[in-house]
Amino acid sequence: MRYKFYKKIALFVILSLFSVYFVSVKAVGGLDNARDTINTNVLGAIATHNIRFTLPVSSLPVQPDDFIFIDLPAFTNPTEPTQITGDYTGTPVVTTIATFVRITGISFNPGATISLYGITANNPPHPDAFDVYLRITDDPDGLNLRNETRVIATKTTGSVVVSAAIEADIGMLRIIGYGSPGMFVSFAAGTTTIGTTVADDNGRFAQIFPGMPETMHTITISGNDIYDRTTPPTVIEVFTRAYELTTVSDIILPPTIEIDNNQIAPGEAIQITGRGTPGYKTIIMTEPPVNSFEVTVDENGDYEYLLSDTIDMELGDHKLYSLVQDLLGTQSLFSNTLFFRVSNGDTDPGEEPVCNVSKGDLNCDTTVNLADFSILVYYWGTNEKSADINNDSIINLADFSIMMFYWQG
Repeated sequence: MRYKFYKKIALFVILSLFSVYFVSVKAVGGLDNARDTINTNVLGAIATHNIRFTLPVSSLPVQPDDFIFIDLPAFTNPTEPTQITGDYTGTPVVTTIATFVRITGISFNPGATISLYGITANNPPHPDAFDVYLRITDDPDGLNLRNETRVIATKTTGSVVVSAAIEADIGMLRIIGYGSPGMFVSFAAGTTTIGTTVADDNGRFAQIFPGMPETMHTITISGNDIYDRTTPPTVIEVFTRAYELTTVSDIILPPTIEIDNNQIAPGEAIQITGRGTPGYKTIIMTEPPVNSFEVTVDENGDYEYLLSDTIDMELGDHKLYSLVQDLLGTQSLFSNTLFFRVSNGDTDPGEEPVCNVSKGDLNCDTTVNLADFSILVYYWGTNEKSADINNDSIINLADFSIMMFYWQG
């Protein structure tokens, strides 16, 4: 008898474990006939959203303790809907959290169509960022997904659904990080952009990628600040497992940086400005020789530093870059590198090139390759004649474009 009793207990435990397993690998369904119609697609304008979706007949019913999420990741300042219609019962309870509109307190059955009218939000700053995610979850944080669809908000009723139902053997990836407030953050896999979002007032950004196969992913994260200055790319590698939500957090994007003068006399100051995460320390570095200066990013995400001690700087070319550091000492990658020249108060652009550089051959070896590109980068932003391919007294993107046209590798 005791043996049979323990055998029953063991069987119960095994069945319980199998039950937990099968619950954990449930598939995430889609939403039918989903669309988001807006009254204007002018960048930055306040748009009114009319959103509609149908719960598939194969889905579970939505209960009053479930949650509907309207995620507008690149829009700002979303408001509550003025009206909710459809075949539902209960009293909607609506809250707005960052870029989310969350609705609970209602129930409806598979096949029901729900419409939400009057949500307003500021349009994204980029025309390719009008993505809207519609999700149904059974938790208030929006992590236990039951249904999800991604649409593009458009001025017509033909919003484009760009995601399909996630199969059971697919995982999810969540990326959380920090940049400057209002930074437009893009995510790319190879040459394909797979998502965009906008950092909040604290510089925090987050993005969820459903339907990730069980493999290693290389994702490149880049940012444009509110003045359209760029960060260099931050590359992460992450393995996503099937049936699981994998989270990569605490990514710190490099700051942006700008200078007001790229040629100075000894003792003349350079104003350095940029944007980063509020409250973080910005470390600015110049070389040669290597020197560093520290300043704190203000609450709006701006930093500035007046580099005034230049009297003893060596004559010639120098470079300048920065990074940000959080309160725990975690640092970002370096910002873009800027170049400036210290000269004796004149604007001598140097010696005439010893050969014809108009086709990008800067070292005069009859081949346009990486050696020439290195010379171009070294003199970037200056008026060095030996690297000024188009002879317009500034080394910039125009010269780079000409070099690429004649590139031989």
